[in-house]
Amino acid sequence: VRLALIAACLAAPNASWADCAGDLELFSSAATGTGYRVIDPGSLTEENGRCQLSGLVLQEDIVLLIETGQIEWSLTGLDELLAGTPDIVEFSVTVDGARIVPQSSDPWMNYYLDLQNRNNFIDIAAVASWSAISGDFEIKEFSVDLPRANGFSLTSFVTGMTPENVTLSPAGLGQLTLEGVSVTLENEGFLDGLALGAFLGAFSGLPGEPNSVVDATLNDLRATVESWPDDIFPPGSKTALSALIAAGPIPWGRLEIEMSEGAIPLDRFLALALVAEPYSADAVSAAWQGATFDVSFKAADPSD
Repeated sequence: VRLALIAACLAAPNASWADCAGDLELFSSAATGTGYRVIDPGSLTEENGRCQLSGLVLQEDIVLLIETGQIEWSLTGLDELLAGTPDIVEFSVTVDGARIVPQSSDPWMNYYLDLQNRNNFIDIAAVASWSAISGDFEIKEFSVDLPRANGFSLTSFVTGMTPENVTLSPAGLGQLTLEGVSVTLENEGFLDGLALGAFLGAFSGLPGEPNSVVDATLNDLRATVESWPDDIFPPGSKTALSALIAAGPIPWGRLEIEMSEGAIPLDRFLALALVAEPYSADAVSAAWQGATFDVSFKAADPSD
């Protein structure tokens, strides 16, 4: 996820996008601004209009080392946009052979962690296009291929994203509409290391045996899902979500979510962030009304 966010920084429009070196300068500034420092700048080349960066290594304090492997990207249409003759802006990026290695202050522990993660490679691919004239923004592909049977993918389509509407203000967000989104998440252990500790830590101070506390929390969540409007989450989707919760606290399996009908103004999400109970039936109805979501979940088979 961290690599995906850093790779996405390459897509930020800026007047310094004159060449690959300018792109890399923007990337380095974005990484440094989010708390990373460059351990190895790697080597930068350009071939057939695509920029290639090999061997970049980043570190976050002493807790995380990121070896980015090879990053390759291209951006077209930005020169025309900056010149006042907007056309389709298209961006694509791939990250091949990246590794995320936890770090400590103990050199022997770092050696152990490096060996433990020596074959845990991560690949990322993203393709997006934006029309400044029509305001259509499409994520055609965003996929993260994690070690073993783990991964994430996303596609989405937003309308109304003209330059004057690209703002975090409620008025600007009110002009943007989510007209399509599809998400697939596969987990067979990778999320355990990322989320299990945080999930259990959030409940560790509650009275009762850990199993009882977690089970009661999951039961409450299942009851909440059952209360959601059927026109937004049909019975089949709620059955799938209940199966997902039952496989918790960190489910192993394949989750698919697709907005099959309707459209949602994006300013609703700003309002949702201010709601005390964002998962309640009323909050879900207010935020997601007008769309229908198809959900499926297949639990992983431990014997495979």
